[in-house]
Amino acid sequence: MRGRKHLTANERFNNFGLGTVGLVVAFMIAKYGNFEWNIAISFVVGLVALGGIFRGLFGFDEV
Repeated sequence: MRGRKHLTANERFNNFGLGTVGLVVAFMIAKYGNFEWNIAISFVVGLVALGGIFRGLFGFDEV
């Protein structure tokens, strides 16, 4: 069985902070990269970053 546990405040802050940094990195890769695969990389990084932000906001984690 996979349950959910509440993250501590520190874990939530770390997820939110790393997610925000990840979004900025993804945007920089997409804006300043001159290769087509940079867009794909930034898309994946952005998805992971959004996941971190949502985990930070709502405080749930899969166990």
